[in-house]
Amino acid sequence: MATGTVRSLVRQLAAVDRSLLLPGAAVRAAVGVAVVLVVGVAAGSPASAVAAAAGAFSVGIASIQGAYRSRVQATVATSIAMALSTLVGAFVVRWEPLAVGTVAVWAFAAGMATAFGPPGTVVGLQAAVALLIAGDFAMTAREAVTRSLLVLAGGLLQTALVVAVWPLRSYAAERRAVAAVYRALADYAGQAVGAPGDVPPPRADELSAAAAVLGDPNPFGRDGPRAGFRALVDIAGRVRLELSALTHARARALGRRRDDDVRSIDAALGQLAVDLGGVADELLPWFPHEAQPAGAEASATDGLRPSVVASIEALRGQLRSAARVASGLASRNGPDAPRAGSSQLFEISEPHLLPPLAEPMLALRASWDLRSETMRHALRLAAVVLVASLLFHTFPLPHGYWVALTALVVLRPDFASTMSRGVARVIGTALGALVATVVAAELRPAAGALVVLVSLCAFVGYLIFRANQAIFSTFLTGYVVFLLALVGLPGRQAALDRLVDTAIGGTLALVAYAAWPTWEAGRVRERLAELVTTQVAYASDVLEAYASATARTGAGLARTQADTRRARASAEASVQRFAVEPRARRAAEGDLLDIALAEGVIAAAQRDAQALLSLHARLPGQDAEELPQVAPFVAELRRAGAVLDDALRGRPRRHAYPALRAAQLRLAAELGDATVHRRLVALETDIVVDALDTMAHLAGVIR
Repeated sequence: MATGTVRSLVRQLAAVDRSLLLPGAAVRAAVGVAVVLVVGVAAGSPASAVAAAAGAFSVGIASIQGAYRSRVQATVATSIAMALSTLVGAFVVRWEPLAVGTVAVWAFAAGMATAFGPPGTVVGLQAAVALLIAGDFAMTAREAVTRSLLVLAGGLLQTALVVAVWPLRSYAAERRAVAAVYRALADYAGQAVGAPGDVPPPRADELSAAAAVLGDPNPFGRDGPRAGFRALVDIAGRVRLELSALTHARARALGRRRDDDVRSIDAALGQLAVDLGGVADELLPWFPHEAQPAGAEASATDGLRPSVVASIEALRGQLRSAARVASGLASRNGPDAPRAGSSQLFEISEPHLLPPLAEPMLALRASWDLRSETMRHALRLAAVVLVASLLFHTFPLPHGYWVALTALVVLRPDFASTMSRGVARVIGTALGALVATVVAAELRPAAGALVVLVSLCAFVGYLIFRANQAIFSTFLTGYVVFLLALVGLPGRQAALDRLVDTAIGGTLALVAYAAWPTWEAGRVRERLAELVTTQVAYASDVLEAYASATARTGAGLARTQADTRRARASAEASVQRFAVEPRARRAAEGDLLDIALAEGVIAAAQRDAQALLSLHARLPGQDAEELPQVAPFVAELRRAGAVLDDALRGRPRRHAYPALRAAQLRLAAELGDATVHRRLVALETDIVVDALDTMAHLAGVIR
């Protein structure tokens, strides 16, 4: 176990996901840091350069969040928060009890800010870091105000650089996001060819990310290209449905040994993969890519079931539309693009100059509970930083704020992040502190050389920010050491001091988490219950659309599908975190959940989703036949969902689990096989019932 853990840790420390490198953002943000350093040093005020660069660097981290307006919102919020924190830190440092208490309050606020997602996490963390660093320097009131204004100026310079590149980006964010959607769909179609059985439904992560980018558009963009990108996302949503239906039909043909059908579907999937990849390549004309085979003939569909033929033909039509729109967007200022259709499968929010407050306040209110992950993280963080501050105020630790700083960046809300990313950050911080301090103490670089070193560390830190935490922490620490060296080169003892401080801070963070952990075992049941509840709601909406023409509205289905997608992502992430927690902990909480149950529910939910996506893809039109026989089955489905919700949450069951299989058999008999829609509903509800009954068996509801 120990050897495997060490190997896994080493792999994590060394692994760099090149797709997550940020060269463009790194250049822009590093230029912002370099500019304030050069101006400050050239003006003969290294201290001013350090203050402004502190703001510029941290706001550069914030500038990696979001796309356009949301990015500016994050950078402005970080600039203001850091400036205020610098001012407060400079004033409270004179009174140690007040300083210690203030640091704890800031740490608590930083922990609670994680409720607002990645942007809130960045703002809260950088504000707490600014307070800690400011508290290490004695300043007069005038110097404190000046320094806070310089921090604000550095941050606002980064904000100005963010805005300055908008007219030059030629919809780069939109192109990358939408191209990633089509590349993921192409990969899915290609991987399904020759698969030995059913494949899980295609993930919607890239679609969700693209919808978020399009909901935060470039203010300098034109309406035509914006409409084109929205059309491509809508087309991709329908392609995802049809691909899921097609791979599901392939698995069914494989199980029934209809080899000719499997070969025909594989041929269609292979060509669709090529066409989807072609759309992705068309959207990124500046990237070299392999030429797609030209003039490929459509695969034969003779002998295939009508629903399968309908999926293939629908996919071909959607891909032709996508290719036309992508071709129009291929140039910098492409022609106005038509919308893909009236029904949006992915809701794209309208942009706001100021961020809407309703949703963040709801998230904060939900987190204001001792049982919530966010509240426990905030209290843990405040306690650790409080102890760290007491240590460096009580004992003679040179630059002891480094203890609290290390604890602040290591501690994370969940076990997996704290132990994997936390250890990576400790190792990276220790390595960066050692190397940078030795370089600064032994080589005694001049101010110009320090400016170059700081700028280089900033560039690499930005570049690697999302790709590798250990390397990021190494260069982040190097940046801090070289930056502070501008106002006083460290002595030879400083390297050892910082190593000791890093070890103390990292140990404090890990011990604190071990003393009061937030185990995923306590939350995974709730996440699984939410998945089942939202998936049953989605199934009910889809089936009601077959039962009644009045229920065939795209907006309602889009909402329930989006809820299901989010719940599935949350549940899968929760199960993954639960799986890596110590076995002893899982055994201790075995009355709450067994890992086999959790993984089994996820697998059953994937089968259920595959069937529902197939039904959604073949949704009847407004003038199509209504199937009222479906309504009683939907009622039974809802009752089953309520029972499963109680069982997975560990609550007493309010109702008996219904006889779903009997209800489905009655439905199939009543529907018959006179039309494609009747056959499809009978076929797919069989899989839905199998999935829900499997969950019920795993949860101990039925035997």
